[in-house]
Parts: sequence; C-alpha cells; structure tokens
Amino acid sequence: MIMTKFTAVDPAGLTHTRNSKDRTYTHTVVALPSSVRYTLSAMSPEMRKAHRHNFKYHAAFADGTSQWLERKVWETDVQFATRTQQEIARSKSALQGCETAQEYENMMVDEALARIKKAMTDGFYATYQNLGWCGRHDLAQKLKITSENKGWVNVTILEAK
Repeated sequence: MIMTKFTAVDPAGLTHTRNSKDRTYTHTVVALPSSVRYTLSAMSPEMRKAHRHNFKYHAAFADGTSQWLERKVWETDVQFATRTQQEIARSKSALQGCETAQEYENMMVDEALARIKKAMTDGFYATYQNLGWCGRHDLAQKLKITSENKGWVNVTILEAK
C-alpha cells in the first residue's frame, strides 16, 4: 500500500510530518505550551488539596496506621512483613522528612515549579507541539479555537504539503 507523506513547517522552522495510507490532510495545528498554564496548575487550590490528601496517605503508611497495611488473607508472615516494610519505606521516601501537610504541599509545589523552570531552560516552552492534522480548514479552525481555550500559546494553522 502506498503511504502519502504530509509536511508543514512551523514558525520556528521545525518540519512536522504525517504519513497516511488513506487520508488526505490539508492542514495541521501547532502551538507552544504555556508556562503560565503549567505554573497556575502547579499552584492551584485543587493541586494543593491533592498534595494534602497524599500527605495523609503517606503519613498513615509511614506511622503504621494505614488501613492498607492490614494483612491480606493470602499473605504468609514473610510476605506480610516484606510488603509492610516496603510500603512504609516508600511512603517515608515520598514524604522526604516532611512532618506536616503544609510542609509536604510546599515541597511538592516547589518541585513542580523547579521542573517548569528546567523545562524553560531546556526550551520546552519555545518548541512548537503538533496538536493535530485535519482534512479541512474548518476543522483546523475548530481545533485552533479549542486549543487556545485550553491555554496553548501562538496557536497556528499551517497548510500541509
């Protein structure tokens, strides 16, 4: 079967390609990821709430009070002891010495912000991502609008060749 190759060049000069056996693509949509979107997400009340919940989960394992540390009916003494030690160690490692939910929450937010900063340094937010290939211009316009509403930056429709 013959494959058709479609290409488009983004504003930064990177060539995006797509192969297809039976479809024809007329456009593709590219955009830059938004560091602001990622930062707001990392600092959002929802994410902070998740971190506090995760702290409680790990703290219960670390202090041996988790309901999930109960012995399973199929476990031998050795299996139970091994699993318990592993799960307690995993949670202590995850907590990294944090003793309160606030400490853990702050640590997790700081780690997320550090990852965002590293991604900036590595050029992630300056590299166009391909959001999809479309067979009609109106579909590309719809994808562009949807992508802009989801926080992508410099959303651009490119003609496929």
